[in-house]
Amino acid sequence: MLNLALKNILFYKGRSITTFILTFISTLMFIVYVSIMDGSHKSMLENSLKIYTGAIEIYKKGYRDIGGNEYLIDDIKTITEKLSLVDGIEKFSVRYETYGLLSSKEQSSASMIVGIEPENEKEISSIYKALTQGKFLNTNSSNCLYMGSILIKKLKIVPLI
Repeated sequence: MLNLALKNILFYKGRSITTFILTFISTLMFIVYVSIMDGSHKSMLENSLKIYTGAIEIYKKGYRDIGGNEYLIDDIKTITEKLSLVDGIEKFSVRYETYGLLSSKEQSSASMIVGIEPENEKEISSIYKALTQGKFLNTNSSNCLYMGSILIKKLKIVPLI
């Protein structure tokens, strides 16, 4: 059987070489594809974990399936009281995340908009450490934004300091 296979490979040299080259190239392309996908998955995971350090998110039943503001948690106080009684939870924060279109006179940009509790976020996320100009939000901050420098440049906003 091996003798017949070897005879076939040697008799059809052009076809054998072409098959070997195409197999080598497709294997190489598959390895590159898997590497790119692994790198992008690692990057997405790292980017999300850099901002939010927690591993638990609590949603109202139905929010993940349907979504929308009608599935927001209404009684946050009850849930935060229960979370403060659970051993092993060191810190937690309440957030509201949505997406919107931010615009100035000349430019606009789709952005994620997050409502936070500034004092809690300081302790559990890295957004406080990313501050390069101005001051971080506090509990008395009203009508204030904490924006990324790239978004500020894109929208040509002059920050108030």
